Amino acid sequence: MISSKKISAIMLGISMILSMTTVIISLTFNPPGESAGNISITEKKALYILKDYNGHLAVFNYGESSPIEEFDVPTESFGEYDKNMLKKGIAAYSDEELQKLIEDYTS
Repeated sequence: MISSKKISAIMLGISMILSMTTVIISLTFNPPGESAGNISITEKKALYILKDYNGHLAVFNYGESSPIEEFDVPTESFGEYDKNMLKKGIAAYSDEELQKLIEDYTS
């Protein structure tokens, strides 16, 4: 007859094997750094919007209706694609990205 100590040891071994199998399967189908469904946990939010304001280029804080900076650059001077983009607004997610956009549109 098998003793209760042997049965406990066998059960512990089976439990450990099942746990390790679960960990391996979990890591295989959902590697570290990825969330379920491959959807990013953190989403970047725009800080600024570069857009047309009364026919000129202007910078807005995201969600605000008054510009924080205006440029003496008429948006009519741009091609159709840029004019359409500036009517909608171009999002900048950092100060550096905003600076690059301003340089692109003012030089």
